[in-house]
Amino acid sequence: MAEASRTYGVCRYVSDGTRHQWSLEGIEPHVAIRLKQLFPKIPKQSAGPFLLPADLITAADLDWFMSRYPLRISAADRRQLEIDKTGFVERQDHLENILLPTFKAGAITGLRDGQQLRNYQAQAVEVLRYRKSLLLGDEGGLGKTFVAAAFLCSVPGTLPAAVVCDAHMQIQWLEKVTGFTHLRVHCIKKTSPYALPPADVYVFRISQIMGWADIFATDFFRTVVYDEPQSLRTGASTAMSLPRRCLRNIPSTISG
Repeated sequence: MAEASRTYGVCRYVSDGTRHQWSLEGIEPHVAIRLKQLFPKIPKQSAGPFLLPADLITAADLDWFMSRYPLRISAADRRQLEIDKTGFVERQDHLENILLPTFKAGAITGLRDGQQLRNYQAQAVEVLRYRKSLLLGDEGGLGKTFVAAAFLCSVPGTLPAAVVCDAHMQIQWLEKVTGFTHLRVHCIKKTSPYALPPADVYVFRISQIMGWADIFATDFFRTVVYDEPQSLRTGASTAMSLPRRCLRNIPSTISG
């Protein structure tokens, strides 16, 4: 009789209905070291169980890891892992097709008469539509503001949106978005909440965000756009860490 394959722990799919995770349990110490190298968000001092988000990219990485270090997994959980891994591969193929020079974008709705996107801008909108988040690193003057505006006016479920920018950019956002689309824009005037007028896009100066933390903690804003996001530095000791934490759970994000 053939000897059963060696395993190094257990992999389980766990869900409470809203949060879906992979739980890795009983991982042997030398394998746990490799696991933490592949998934650096696992605390170095943690002895397990290790919890990983059940998203597509994690499934692809976890499947590769288990090809080297087999883990015990139920048939149902293996099927879930395979479904998510396949989803990752299909997503990557689709994104690569978008970035081909031959890609032709569909019509962008919501633009003012006579306005249109360049092809590279339309590619960025399509990537964002598919990925729900995007770090757009184009050089200044190539139209990152127009990419954000086109995404917001053409994709259902993105409004209302918040734009977070440096103080000197607030009026520029107002002028560019209203001149390019039919979106209604309001520039936030205070560092503390007040009754907001009806609008599609609310433009905040970075210095105003902390006073609006309770509003950002609700589901009011469906998208956030960061303009020059290096101003939102990481680290709990910095002045901009609170704005970053206020905005991190909003569904669709664009950074430029």
